Amino acid sequence: MTYRIFTHFKLTTFTWILSGLMVLATAVIFAGSVFIEKNIVVINKAWVLYQTDLSEKARLEGALRAAIGYGGMIHDFKNFVLRNDEKYKEDAESHLGAAVAILEQYKALELTTPEIVAIEDILSVFSAYKKAIHKSWDMIEKGNSIIEIDQAVKVNDEPAIRGLKVLRDEVVFRKNNNYQLSKSRILADLRAAMGYGGMIHKFKNLILRHNDLQHDEGQDISLVNEITAKIHSAKDSISQYRQLTLRGAEALALSDIESVLENYLNNINEIHQLMALHKSVMNIDDLVKVDDTLSLRGLMLLEQEINRQVSIYSNNVSNALEEVNQAIIFGKWGGVMTIFIVMLIAIVLIRFYVIQPIHNLTKNMVRLADNRLDTEISGILEKNEIGQMARTVMVFKKNMIKQQGSEQALIKANEKMELRLAENKELRERSEEQTTKALLMSEYMVEAQRASEKAMLRAEKDELFVSSILNAVRDAIITINIKGIIESFNPGAEDIFGYKAYEVIGKNISILMPEPYKSEHDSYLEQFAEGKSHRDQSNSLEQLALRKNGETFPVEVTLNTVHIADEIKVTGVLRDITERKKWEEKINQLAMTDPLTGLANRNQYEQRLSEAVQLVKRNKIQFALLIIDLDKFKPVNDKYGHAVGDILLQKVAEILLESSREVDTVARLGGDEFAIIINGINEPQEVSIVAERILKKLSSPIVIENNKIQIGASMGISCCPADTAEIDSLMRMADEVLYLSKQEGRHTYRYYSQIQK
Repeated sequence: MTYRIFTHFKLTTFTWILSGLMVLATAVIFAGSVFIEKNIVVINKAWVLYQTDLSEKARLEGALRAAIGYGGMIHDFKNFVLRNDEKYKEDAESHLGAAVAILEQYKALELTTPEIVAIEDILSVFSAYKKAIHKSWDMIEKGNSIIEIDQAVKVNDEPAIRGLKVLRDEVVFRKNNNYQLSKSRILADLRAAMGYGGMIHKFKNLILRHNDLQHDEGQDISLVNEITAKIHSAKDSISQYRQLTLRGAEALALSDIESVLENYLNNINEIHQLMALHKSVMNIDDLVKVDDTLSLRGLMLLEQEINRQVSIYSNNVSNALEEVNQAIIFGKWGGVMTIFIVMLIAIVLIRFYVIQPIHNLTKNMVRLADNRLDTEISGILEKNEIGQMARTVMVFKKNMIKQQGSEQALIKANEKMELRLAENKELRERSEEQTTKALLMSEYMVEAQRASEKAMLRAEKDELFVSSILNAVRDAIITINIKGIIESFNPGAEDIFGYKAYEVIGKNISILMPEPYKSEHDSYLEQFAEGKSHRDQSNSLEQLALRKNGETFPVEVTLNTVHIADEIKVTGVLRDITERKKWEEKINQLAMTDPLTGLANRNQYEQRLSEAVQLVKRNKIQFALLIIDLDKFKPVNDKYGHAVGDILLQKVAEILLESSREVDTVARLGGDEFAIIINGINEPQEVSIVAERILKKLSSPIVIENNKIQIGASMGISCCPADTAEIDSLMRMADEVLYLSKQEGRHTYRYYSQIQK
């Protein structure tokens, strides 16, 4: 009954039904993809804003400007020189320390070469300010005047200002087309205009150095113009900030900052009037003093608001991801169910509309093939392609009946033909007797010709045999004459060098050589021809070769010289040893690396330690050896098993690498004992920064397989050459203070120099 429903369906109709079902499935999948795409746009927009505000480099750059700029180190330092108040000295030192710490965090990121140079320049200027602060205090205690102090502690700010610009350019450049003008970037621009190298810096310098500026009116006007320009630049940043969506507190903060900027702008003219009256530096500073409280509070409020908005961006991304996840689940099961329904309908249609009728026709055709011509053909009345096939089979049946009658007539005709063939055979036998005699005479003449042809065939077979051997060899086999011209180039050479034989035959062999081998090869052939070459051809040699694509690779070359007639031929067998070299390099690496953590093993550690000592002796520099032993590691193995213990060691290795620099060597000496060779230190106390960083990170619980594991570390530090320049003594000293750290309560570090005092 089901089959009858489809008897009048044509295959084209069946195709349209399937197409419609596939369009339906496509529409369901397309609707799901459109929904997902809309949410992805939301995610992308939120993520771009999130990245813009939360970029680690952008964050650190903004924090650095806050620490050294307006309300920071330079502001306090200039006030300290002007007002001789110890409070400003302490604040300046505190902000300077914070700025150095920020740069150390910056150095831990992935940096470009300009960023590395910029950070070193900024640190050098900070070092100069550190000395300037102490020198200012000494001169204040001695009673020196403000002008004398300012002249004595002048610092060249150009390297630091240039370095800050490089850091800013790198942050903006890395954003490429995704960079958007955000509140955090505008705030960073505002701090740059107001802070270090900006308005407050130049304003304080105008007060401190107005006596010098009065001798050069052009310089005086230039500095005033620079201060004015910085104030206007800060106002432009405030205007940009106001173009974004603001909260009430932000608008109030911007107004407070702008009012303080107006006070500074108005005081510039007052400074000029006081300078004309020859007022003292202290008197001018007292008369033009501006209360920065509102402005500093406004900057802090803007910073807090930006952090709040970053949190909102994060929540937006999370919500959009959740919606996309739900859409993906719905789309997945909707698509699966739609495809399943389409497949089920297609199987039913194919089964009853195509397969069953074709199966019946196939059985009829098999019966006809067995010459069962009484077979009834079904389906000839149907009005579709199956009916056409049935009617065709009916025609085939009728033709078979006609063919059967024709075959019987053909049998009778064949019997008559066989009689005539027998008569013709007798006549042919008589004719062959006559031709046999003639053939015997010609055989004698042909035999001599065959003998000469066999000799030629034997020579050709020998040549083909040699050629087949050359073609089967995977190594490159190349023959050249004494002038270096290539005469043969086997398939192995084609595979290795990338050239076809016709591309190189007739050319100089130097086409396959990189420099310097290419320049030296012709002179070598000349020496060889004159008998002056001392190269031992009995041994293979290794050198670099050049592929067609310009790639160089190592080969092993074996040479053989052959004299043919009066000519000298040189045959070279070349083998590509790229993979062998890689394995040799891999084996060397494994010999110098700890297999569990990937850190340097004891072999590499001792080698690097020896190199560091030699470098100390040559260049008169210092390095430190930091030996680390984990606290409470054995209970981890006992409680959680060695597999968790191994993962913990790998986590510790990552922490040690993050806490050190690329120029340092981090090694695992065995078990839970590690070492760091800290190169290029100026004074031993610098190692404390690394040690404190490691202790801080190891003090946090480490999560492994849902287990929060708390460990610590004890460390011993010895310095070369401050403590000793002998390797064994250096390691022994570090071990001694390591055990002293454990005895004093663990999770701490000690210098060897401390126990000698």
